[in-house]
Amino acid sequence: MKGTTNFITKNMQKIVKSEAFKYVFIILTFLNILAYVTTNAMLCLVTFIIAYGAADNWVGDNLGINLFVALFVSNVVFSCGRVQESFSSCNKKERFTNKKKLPAFNKEGLENMMKQLSKLQK
Repeated sequence: MKGTTNFITKNMQKIVKSEAFKYVFIILTFLNILAYVTTNAMLCLVTFIIAYGAADNWVGDNLGINLFVALFVSNVVFSCGRVQESFSSCNKKERFTNKKKLPAFNKEGLENMMKQLSKLQK
């Protein structure tokens, strides 16, 4: 078991120290900041900046890890990545009573369909 843990730890260290890890989180951070600005979520932006400063001060010198911590704190802990239920705007009564009504049964339409079907069979 100890050998497996050592193997996982070495591989995680390689991944975290890689340039690809850093660039992935730079791109995610850019997209998140763009989303904060376009949705006018300035509180989320300030939360991200404070979280990044704290991570840079206390976590370490790895940019990828610092950005990950800041994204985690701003999106998960402070719920800046808001996900809303689609039915949150209406109450339960409206959900079940707003069904589309089916058209009434039309006997003439059925007779016309039977005539067309008999012509096709001939």
